[in-house]
Amino acid sequence: MIQPKTQLLVQDNSGARLVECITVCKTRGRNPGGFSDFAVVSVKKLRKKGRIKVKKKEICIALILKLVKPGFRKNGLGIKFSSNTCILLNREFQNHGTRIFGSVRKELRNSNSLKVLSISSNFI
Repeated sequence: MIQPKTQLLVQDNSGARLVECITVCKTRGRNPGGFSDFAVVSVKKLRKKGRIKVKKKEICIALILKLVKPGFRKNGLGIKFSSNTCILLNREFQNHGTRIFGSVRKELRNSNSLKVLSISSNFI
């Protein structure tokens, strides 16, 4: 689960490598955020090469894609990843990057994140 001060890896080609969560949107107090929640994050590390679209210490909105804590589906299958990852969005909730590296969970089909589904490579 994601709460303030949690560090997340960035899974798109926006130029950031590591971000830190400031707050999770639509939660009260220290209630953690989960899969497909939005969080306000600060960029901590950048990539060395490529086109970098964000700056260090920039405040962005992130969509949480993978969690270390297992998430269970309706059929009882538990899915657990090795790291917490997200993608970066601007203030109008548009993607900074044009590609998503790695896999994305199928549950995003039910949410309003259709653009994320179209630029991702594969689903789990």
